[in-house]
Amino acid sequence: LVFKLLLISAVVEPDTLDLLILLSWYILLSFLRSLAHLASATTAHTSQAGQPPACGVLRLLSLLLVADTSAAASCLALFHPAGLSMVLLLEAEPADLLPKGNVENVRSWSHLLQLERDVYAIQKQERH
Repeated sequence: LVFKLLLISAVVEPDTLDLLILLSWYILLSFLRSLAHLASATTAHTSQAGQPPACGVLRLLSLLLVADTSAAASCLALFHPAGLSMVLLLEAEPADLLPKGNVENVRSWSHLLQLERDVYAIQKQERH
């Protein structure tokens, strides 16, 4: 976070208000990245333990998908007057975060489906 702000402040040379806007933007995105990491670690832990992913993890991943998409759309709407270079600079972080959240979402759902398939196979064997 600090290095991104230093790089941007050196390249763009924003005034104080713009620097505060950039700081709040990167704090928000860092929070979203931390939540994505938490969901990823929880998903990896539950899949290695052979347990279904917690309901809260799936909700968190869905919320992250919506929040990241909303952040990208609001960035485009709010910073469009600042120019294309500023929008592309600010959109780089949500564009990086979105695929990671989607991968974890797909991994969680596939693990859940695999567990349900295993339970169904065990129940089918017990009946015969």
